[in-house]
Amino acid sequence: MDDQIAAAHVLQVMLHSWKVDSSCCDSAVVAIEELKQAMASGRPFDLVVTDLQMPEMDGLGLVDRIQQLVARGSLPHVPTIVMVSMYAQEDLMDQLQGRPIAALLSKPVLPSALLNALTGTVYEKAGPQLESPGGAATYNNYISAAAPLRGKRILLAEDNEVNQQVATAFLQSAGLEVSVACNGLQALEMAQSGQFAAILMDMHMPEMDGLEATRQIRNIPACAATPIIAMTAAVMQEDKKACFDAGMDDFVGKPIDPEELIGALRKWTGTAASPPPVASVSHVVPPSDSDEALERLRLVEGVDIASAITRMGGYRDLYLRLIQGFASRADSLVEQLNTLPLTDLPALAHKVKGECANLGLSLMASSCADLETAMKQRPEQRPAEAISLLCNYLRAFSAQMVQTVPVAPRISDGARTENLADEDLEEVLTLLDQLPALLKEQRMQALKHSDRLQEILKGTRWQMPYLLVHSHVSQLQFAAASGALREFRSAIDASLR
Repeated sequence: MDDQIAAAHVLQVMLHSWKVDSSCCDSAVVAIEELKQAMASGRPFDLVVTDLQMPEMDGLGLVDRIQQLVARGSLPHVPTIVMVSMYAQEDLMDQLQGRPIAALLSKPVLPSALLNALTGTVYEKAGPQLESPGGAATYNNYISAAAPLRGKRILLAEDNEVNQQVATAFLQSAGLEVSVACNGLQALEMAQSGQFAAILMDMHMPEMDGLEATRQIRNIPACAATPIIAMTAAVMQEDKKACFDAGMDDFVGKPIDPEELIGALRKWTGTAASPPPVASVSHVVPPSDSDEALERLRLVEGVDIASAITRMGGYRDLYLRLIQGFASRADSLVEQLNTLPLTDLPALAHKVKGECANLGLSLMASSCADLETAMKQRPEQRPAEAISLLCNYLRAFSAQMVQTVPVAPRISDGARTENLADEDLEEVLTLLDQLPALLKEQRMQALKHSDRLQEILKGTRWQMPYLLVHSHVSQLQFAAASGALREFRSAIDASLR
């Protein structure tokens, strides 16, 4: 429970992905009533995850009230209790002493932290697993932790374009070289032709899924010992077993937890040993043109900006582009949800859930998880209620985005028709020479190159012709951008003859 219901829904998404049935509420008073009703129905709750800071009755008051109900016989026993707080954990220890709290987690709660708490308290019934202070991954933490990995080549197998860009931005910000395969078959071909320090493998892909791709990659002599790490939102025991049986070495959760992924890469690439101690240096993230828009984005309900930007390696401009791009596709997604055949809905729900989770859109990710659950329970029946709810979230999100963070307006058609100055032409040609390779390799540097080109070309006769190229680059549609760029370059070259 959390008085910010969106935060409760985020945790519910995680629990649903692990097939844990759960319910949400926004106050301790309501939670007490639900605990009583569950007991009366013969299905008492085994686990309570509660925020610490809440109005009327806080998390500690709730714990005390639960103990009173047990003492009176209104509840059979004290359920496993996990406390969530945004305050520093060392400041809370005195308050927690003497209370039956199994784990304390820091906000924002990462999937790996919650899973570790559950496996340590619910299933193994170990002692208190209070998460160490600073457990939540930060930009500075993972940049420092990734130092031994810099320069290593990673193959990323992922079919979702948004997820590709999120993972690529994160890995490149940590200093790794990334090659992207769009499906399992492409991953197999790239593994045969390249030497990679590790392979990150999505489980659900077209052409060939991650499990079959792993089996075939293991048959390549040069790849027999290459670490293959699964990336999946499914982390139940049977999912883990399937990964290991296929030949994978490890798995990490989705959406990406930077600290968890860096830890897995270090473990399996032989760089797990701690580097020599160095002076602590805090990485200062420079100001961004997107900062004002991101501040307005905080007004949009159910958006976890901080964790999403961390997953993207601190690239705030990239995050703003991706979330604006998602908002621009909301109407199209609503249409697909209402018109696609029932057999195609699971793939769409899975795809949208992954995008929403990576973009910090917690309410929609939760709604997608509910849609997936409904389809699994009744695969022959179209889940009209779950589809309607998700469509309502998409429409509301799109409307809020238009009101608070609209896509930057197009450059006016009344642009001047001046030619480029000689010094500007030289820089333009240099950037145009470099941009194709950046697009082919899907490097984030392409965004800066394109921004610079747009800036130089503004007010010239090349401003409007370049607009299509820049639009594709801004939305990370690199293949389309490459085609438009070839046409633009041909026009530039023809004018110089």
